[in-house]
Amino acid sequence: MSLFTRARGRLHPHQRLAAVAVFAGLLTAFQVIVAPPASAQTTPHDRTISLALRKHLVARGRVRSSNDFLPYRYNVPVRIQRKVEGDWRTIASTRTTARGLFHERIRDRAGKYRAVAPKLHQGIVACRRAVSRVVMNA
Repeated sequence: MSLFTRARGRLHPHQRLAAVAVFAGLLTAFQVIVAPPASAQTTPHDRTISLALRKHLVARGRVRSSNDFLPYRYNVPVRIQRKVEGDWRTIASTRTTARGLFHERIRDRAGKYRAVAPKLHQGIVACRRAVSRVVMNA
């Protein structure tokens, strides 16, 4: 009986563990082969982020990249900030959806708000930090 022979349509737990180990080894080997050289320079890409305040009070918006490449907008961390005594303070954090959308319920308080997407590095590709325009909540 070979390592990947099925018995009644299922792998034995030991075979499953071996298959996962083989897959992990292949994935590691693939990352080593595809990894960029240390001397490669990063290519920064521009991103934009929008912010709108709705109802009592939902902050929502979208992250977009200059070339609309999916990894630059999917699962991006977003910080929603409020200006307090001259400083920007993070009041909520969330992540974007596959379409680059985000929404977060926040406490309904008067003031100035903005959204920030920090810079990201993915291999030899980098995304610049994005800051939304300031939005007022009266």
